[in-house]
Amino acid sequence: MRWGCKVALAAVLACFAMAPVMPGVSEAASFTFSAAGKTAYDKMNAATEPTLRAKIVSQQESLVSLEAKGDRTDAATAALHDRNELQLKAAKQRIKDIDAADIARLDGQVKAAQAKYKPLFDGYTALNKRIEAARKLKNKDLNAALKLQADIMKVTVQLARDDIRAKQDKLKLAKSAAAAKSKRAKEPLASIDGLKTRIQAEKRAASSAKQAGRTLWSSFNASAKKNAPRDASATLASLLKIAGQINDAKQNQYALEQKISEAIARALSLAEA
Repeated sequence: MRWGCKVALAAVLACFAMAPVMPGVSEAASFTFSAAGKTAYDKMNAATEPTLRAKIVSQQESLVSLEAKGDRTDAATAALHDRNELQLKAAKQRIKDIDAADIARLDGQVKAAQAKYKPLFDGYTALNKRIEAARKLKNKDLNAALKLQADIMKVTVQLARDDIRAKQDKLKLAKSAAAAKSKRAKEPLASIDGLKTRIQAEKRAASSAKQAGRTLWSSFNASAKKNAPRDASATLASLLKIAGQINDAKQNQYALEQKISEAIARALSLAEA
C-alpha cells in the first residue's frame, strides 16, 4: 500500500474511534456507486491483472452483501421495536387492570352496605340523643323505655357494622393481592430501560462506523479514479471490517429488542396468571 493511502486509512480509523453520532443520518446504501464512480471502477478493473481484479470484485460484492444484510436486520429490528412498543403499552394496561373487576365488585358491595344501613345508624344516633335529652328531664319511665329500645337496636347496629367490616376486609384483601400480583408482573419490565440504553449505544457504534465507512468509500472511489487497484483493494479490506462491525452492532440491536420482547411476554404471563 502506498504511504499516502496508509496515512489516510489511519486517519479514518481514528475518526471511527472518536466520531460522534450524527442524528438523522440514514444508515442505508452508503457503499453504492454513483454513475461516475461505477464507470471509474469498471475502467480500473478492465486495466487490472486478473488475479487482483477477481479479488477486488469479490471484495466489492462482499461489501454489497454485508450492507444488504444490515438493511434486512434494520427492517427486522424496526418491526420488532414497533411491536414491542405496542405490547409494552398493552402489558402496562393489563397490569393496571389486574383484578380490577373483582375490586370494583367488592367496593360496590361495601358502598351498597353502607347505604343500606345508613338509616339504621342515623336512627340509632338520633335515639341516643333522645336518651341524653330525656336524662336531663329526670323522667325514669321515659329513660327506661328509651334505654330498652336502644339496647334492642344496639344488637342490630352491631350486626350491620360487622357486615360492613367483613365486606371492607374482603376488599382490603383483594386490593392487597392485586398489588402483590402487580408488583410481580412489573418486575420483568424493570430491565427494559437498561436494554433500551444498550440499544442506543449499539446505534451509536453503528453510526460512528458508518461515518468512517463513508470516508473509506470515498477513498476507494478516489483510488478507482486514479487507477490504483492495490490501494482500492486495501481500502475495500478495511471497508469489509467496518461493514462487519456495523452488522454486529445491528445484530446486537435486534438481539436486545428480542430480550425486550421476552421481558414483556413474561410480564403479560404474570399479569394473566
